[in-house]
Amino acid sequence: MELLKKKSLYADLALILTQAIWGFGFIIVKASLDIIHPVVLLGVEFTLSAAILGAYLFFKRKSLFQNYGKGLVLGFILWIGYMTHVIGLSTISATNAAFITSLSIILVPLAGRFLFKKAIGIQNIVAVLIALIGVWILTGGISNFRIGDVLTLFTALFVALHILFTDKFVNEKTDPLTLNFQQLAVVGFLSLVTMAIFRFPVNVWHTSVIWTIIYVVLLADIFAYVAQTFSQKYTLPVRVAIIFTLEPVFTAFFAWIFRTEALVFSTLVGGALVVLALLISEIPFYKFFRFEKQRI
Repeated sequence: MELLKKKSLYADLALILTQAIWGFGFIIVKASLDIIHPVVLLGVEFTLSAAILGAYLFFKRKSLFQNYGKGLVLGFILWIGYMTHVIGLSTISATNAAFITSLSIILVPLAGRFLFKKAIGIQNIVAVLIALIGVWILTGGISNFRIGDVLTLFTALFVALHILFTDKFVNEKTDPLTLNFQQLAVVGFLSLVTMAIFRFPVNVWHTSVIWTIIYVVLLADIFAYVAQTFSQKYTLPVRVAIIFTLEPVFTAFFAWIFRTEALVFSTLVGGALVVLALLISEIPFYKFFRFEKQRI
């Protein structure tokens, strides 16, 4: 039991690290999008990530296509999430996109209940609501709701589905590295096809773009998704969703560190509430109160 608790703690810490990586990556990627189209960036980075991970698996003599149906499902879900995010973000404000995407914290327990009959604990409901309030304060909520916001809502849905199906597959004794190679390859392939169909210009040779690609390939794609997949064997989907709300917190923090944005009071309050929600989801209050033990 103690070993399981330690693994759960390490899993949550690894997921927090992924949010720091993605939060910093958002600043780097944002600076490169004036040069390269986001679909082109997705195609290049995910294809390179899959190639590197695939080469490692080949060297280790592991099957690249074992249980490939699971990788196809995860990859397609991830790709749809990225596409709706890219299209939505081009028509709405960044604050709207950040908040609506964070709605996945509500969709994870709801979709988990609907798809996999998972119970929703009271403690998790409280944590989710506090995190949602924190993200609302952090991002400023929603204003001028448009069609792009609807597309971004689909992003939140597919983020939730990716968390839930990752949880399902890793607990079916699927090899996490193989699963990651497959999902990365699917996202890369579909993005390259989209890039070819719409004939987006391939501006990858600019110095800042090259550094961006190196960062996202090694850290934001290979390390972060592998860490997420391994971690979800030892933590709960709803806790993963709550941890994912730390991404805008880290983005705001790094933006302040690098002086691209000011750190205002609402950012501090919103970030503090998200951290509080994470602590609530971690502390086993059911030992002190008669709450039902968490199951999702």
